[in-house]
Amino acid sequence: MQLSARRPAPALLDLGIAITRLVRTHAARTRPAGLTLVELRALGAVDADPDLLLKDLALVMGLTPATTSRLAARLVRHGLVERRADPSDARAARVRLSRRGAAALGRALRTLEAVIDARLTGLDAADRRASVRWAERVLPALAPDRRTS
Repeated sequence: MQLSARRPAPALLDLGIAITRLVRTHAARTRPAGLTLVELRALGAVDADPDLLLKDLALVMGLTPATTSRLAARLVRHGLVERRADPSDARAARVRLSRRGAAALGRALRTLEAVIDARLTGLDAADRRASVRWAERVLPALAPDRRTS
């Protein structure tokens, strides 16, 4: 079947898989800004939702609460996020990017963006602009609701 004749969901799944493979391969080989792919994803989630509850980070990441807690502890140890108690629930914790974490995330994203841009050099300028416009319309519809409370 031609790509242009496909339904959106299978095409989007294929696109997501292709991007994930490209990023995973590059991140595993180069560790942009010294981050693993899981750390990079976690920093991106925290950046998108400052003061994120750990349980919401677990949901976004698809990790267990225990694994997420260990991940957050590692990020705190490296000075990439700050962890604090939730003022409304002493049992819950919130995380936010530190300055160091924001800088590391920025460096890693610039590196990965360059890898993706290099792969898209075969597209002409009009197709590149159209892909950006399309992504800006589609991504909000696909973004998960990160807040559980």
